[in-house]
Parts: sequence; structure tokens; C-alpha cells
Amino acid sequence: MKTGRASLLCGVLSAVLFSPLTGCSLPEIGSAEMLRITSNELVLQWDASPDTVDHYTVYSRVHGSTGWAALADVSAEPQPECTIGHSAMGNGDFDFAVVAVDSAGQRSTHHSSLDATAEPHTGWYVAWHIN
Repeated sequence: MKTGRASLLCGVLSAVLFSPLTGCSLPEIGSAEMLRITSNELVLQWDASPDTVDHYTVYSRVHGSTGWAALADVSAEPQPECTIGHSAMGNGDFDFAVVAVDSAGQRSTHHSSLDATAEPHTGWYVAWHIN
């Protein structure tokens, strides 16, 4: 299967790049594209903010819902990333977002895979199903 990539351009985060580790296809569904994941892990990667950031918080939610759940805090490395195991999420359709947090605790807005600035420009979400 091919590996898919999608990115979001953000105000505080210059560009967010999410990249599934393995097993991804990109069928278009509605206005957002679905990334079909069949691997046990998903690696989310994004470009570091040009601003001073203490850490990033990665969030997820069930696709189509409104509430975000924090998944992990990630240190402000030059190439930040977060590995998520299927066992932590289970089967389902998910949106992901990143928030930049500075040393004073000020937070950026959620920059999600569904933002209008995402690539593809229709946005994307993950359909993670392992049988």
C-alpha cells in the first residue's frame, strides 16, 4: 500500500505535516479526504514553529465530533513527531490537531487536519481499521 502525506499550514505553526508510518490509501470522501490506515502505528510529524515553543500538545477526536481529547505532549524539537499506537485509539475515523504552547503556557488555536489550509486543500482525516 502507498504511504500518504497531508499537511496543514498554521498561524503559529508554520506547517504541520502528518505522515502515516505504513499502510495508507487516499480515497476522497465528501469534502475531506480519508487516509485509510491498516498499520499498528501512526506517526504524526510537523514542522517546528518559527516562534519560541516550549512544547506541542497533540489532540484527536472522532471524525465529525466537536470535542478534542489530548493524546500527548511533545517536546519542541527541530522535527517534532508523535507515534500513536492503534491500541490507544482503536478502530474508527479520527481527526488530529496540534497546539503550540509557549513557556508562559499560552496556547495557539487547534490546527487540525481539517483546516482550510490543509493539503490536500479539502482537508483529511484518518480511517483506522485493523481486523
